[in-house]
Amino acid sequence: MMPGHLDQAWEEELGSSSSGAGKSGWLQQIVGLILDESDDAFRSRWVGGLRNDLPGSDEPMPFEVVHNWYASAVSSLVIESCEQRGLSVQIHLDVRDLHRRASRGQAVAEDEWHRTLEPAMRVVYEHSYPRDEAFATAAEAAWRYAGSHNYEQDAAETYRDHYASINTAAAVRLYSAANAIANSNAYARAFAHEDYALLSAAYPGAYLRACVSLSRNDRTAVYVALGEALTDCMQGFRGTTD
Repeated sequence: MMPGHLDQAWEEELGSSSSGAGKSGWLQQIVGLILDESDDAFRSRWVGGLRNDLPGSDEPMPFEVVHNWYASAVSSLVIESCEQRGLSVQIHLDVRDLHRRASRGQAVAEDEWHRTLEPAMRVVYEHSYPRDEAFATAAEAAWRYAGSHNYEQDAAETYRDHYASINTAAAVRLYSAANAIANSNAYARAFAHEDYALLSAAYPGAYLRACVSLSRNDRTAVYVALGEALTDCMQGFRGTTD
């Protein structure tokens, strides 16, 4: 296997591990991202263990594995990250509670998922947005504009800073709102109907990246923890331990 990537054999194994392209698609996206972003030592030991925990082609993986992982790993990561940033965690506690309820077999309606997910996702996307890079890009453009229009030094600096600030703020609002609306709808449908195809179509790897970007911890360590949590959830499904 090439370090950090799913080789063809591993992709085929994931795809054959469960019936339905949607389920294998979710696993491929999540496992592929964790492999891409973790370290060599973790990759070499994790892949072998995960292969042993994958359900066979005639052994469907219950959706409770997904709910357990989002509750124990992803929601908990977001909660910790918000605490690091001094942000309210209640809405993220609510998301985790929905996953816990669903993992116990309680039906959660699509509209309840949506009402809870949208504001939580807005926070994730707002605070994972690359503000510094966006500000720098806008500031450079404003500075070139000011120079081409013969602004005095003080006026040019004021214009640059003001333009970059309002441009970045607008970009953050648009990015967080658009992504939260689209993804909360997609995830609400997938979680309410426990549909792997819908979940795979929601590009779960992309949202996981946003959740990790929210954290101020070492990024590699975060992905390692997410991978270990996935192993724990798979083992819980199979009733095994290390």
